[in-house]
Amino acid sequence: MARTTITPLSQLGKRAPEAGRIRLGVKSGRAMKSIDTFRFTSPHEDLIRQLAELYGGTCQPWTDERARIQNQFEVITTSSSVPVYLPPDGLSMWYEKWSGGGCERRCDGESCEIVEMHGSEAVPVNNPCICVAKGVRECQPYTRLNVVLPQLRFAGTWRLETKGWNAAHELPGMVDLIQSLHAAGNMVQATLSVEKRSDKAAGRTRHYVVPMLSVDHSPQELQSGMGSVVAIANAPAPPVVRELDAVGPSTIDDIVDGEVVDPLMEAVETIACEFGLDPDDFAAAVYDQTDGDEERIKTMISKVQAGALVPSIITDEGVTWIRK
Repeated sequence: MARTTITPLSQLGKRAPEAGRIRLGVKSGRAMKSIDTFRFTSPHEDLIRQLAELYGGTCQPWTDERARIQNQFEVITTSSSVPVYLPPDGLSMWYEKWSGGGCERRCDGESCEIVEMHGSEAVPVNNPCICVAKGVRECQPYTRLNVVLPQLRFAGTWRLETKGWNAAHELPGMVDLIQSLHAAGNMVQATLSVEKRSDKAAGRTRHYVVPMLSVDHSPQELQSGMGSVVAIANAPAPPVVRELDAVGPSTIDDIVDGEVVDPLMEAVETIACEFGLDPDDFAAAVYDQTDGDEERIKTMISKVQAGALVPSIITDEGVTWIRK
C-alpha cells in the first residue's frame, strides 16, 4: 500500500506490536545451522536479559546490516521448551519465494500475489500459481506462529518462523485443535518446544529439529475454560507489500532466521527444492564444498541451470553430483 492510498481507519485493524523473534537456528558461514534449544532476538535488551535468566544463556548484542532494526540483542538459551500463550489467529502459512530484494511472491498454492510497480506505487497483483504453471515448486512453505511469553514484561508478541515441512503439517493442526477445545475468543496456555528428530534416506541419516506445541490440560479441562487467558489482538499475517518511503519501495516483509537474505544461497535452496533435497542441508553442503567461494557457487548454479550438473544425494562427505 502506498502512502498516497487512503485507507478508512475502520479497516486498518488493531494488533499488538512484535517484541521479538523465536529462532531455531544460528548462522554458520552463509547457511543456517539448526540448534536444539531456543534462540531469541529482540530490540529490547531487558527482555533478552530476562530470558537469559529464565532459560539460560548470555545476553549479547546482535545485529545484521540487512535487518530492518539494527542494534538488537540475542540469547541462545539452554532450554528446549518455554511456556506460551496462543492468541487467536496467531498462525499463518504461505508459499513464498525470496530474493535479495525481499519477498518476490506469496501464494496459497492456487492464487499468487506479486508486487508490480504502477508508476510510483507498488501494487499487489493476483495471478494463478506460478509454480503450478511451471510444473516446478520454486517457493517454500513459510509457517509463522505468534505467541505471548507470559513471564516477560509485555511488549508485544514473539514470532517463530520456519520453512520446515514437518512444522507446516503439524503446527496448524495442533493450533486448530487446541483453540477449538478452549473458550472462544481467549488465548490458551501452551508449551512451545523443540523436538530433535532424525530419518534415513538413500543410506544417510539426517538430523533436524521441529517446533512443537503441547498443553498441560486435558481436553475436558480446556473445554471448561481452564488454561485460557484474556485475548490480545494479534498482528495479522504481514502483507506482501509495505508502504513506500520517501525514495521508493521499502523492503518487502521479513525473512527467516537472522533476517539475512543471500541471493546466492537462496538460489542454492531453490535448486534443492527442484531436486527433492533438503534446502538447509544442501546449502550447508554446497557452502562447505566450495569453501564459501562465490564464484564457485555461481559456476555450480549455472551448470545446474544448464542441465550439465545434477545433484543426486547428500552424504556426510557432501553433495554427490551427476555430470551430464
